Amino acid sequence: MKNSLLHILVVCALALSGCATTKVIAVKQPFPTVGPELLTNCDPLQEVSDPTTLSKLTETVAKNYTTYYICSTKVEGWIEWYKQQQANDNQ
Repeated sequence: MKNSLLHILVVCALALSGCATTKVIAVKQPFPTVGPELLTNCDPLQEVSDPTTLSKLTETVAKNYTTYYICSTKVEGWIEWYKQQQANDNQ
């Protein structure tokens, strides 16, 4: 009985001393990777050839607006993702 009581006291002392350590280990998580769609460059805008017709000019302007808005969406997605990662990192 005395031996089992002594064993219990030794186990408790070891368990309590193990919890009393004050060493802090910092874990640095790697910065998350971004999706490949946000790493591609925007398509260049088209230039109007000279001489041109009104229909060609209108077609080129419409294509450029489409290209711009696709690129704008990519950049906005990148900014939103980056802000979310910063918010997660600061928590």
